[in-house]
Amino acid sequence: MAGMVNAGQVADRATTQAQKAGAALGATLGMGMIFILWFVVLAATLILGLFLKKSSIVEHGPTGSLAQATALE
Repeated sequence: MAGMVNAGQVADRATTQAQKAGAALGATLGMGMIFILWFVVLAATLILGLFLKKSSIVEHGPTGSLAQATALE
């Protein structure tokens, strides 16, 4: 968040078109890196979850107190 604020301040202080373009390019690259890092962690977590999932455990129907309540009816 502080980096985004700093990038905005740099863009406000820029006096030439080249400085403004550089500030915009830097902010875009920074936000892109944040997104890529977020996506890499998301994908790694998904892959790890898929590998650790036990497909042999499958629950059918209600369990616990719901199963007892339907059995009594």
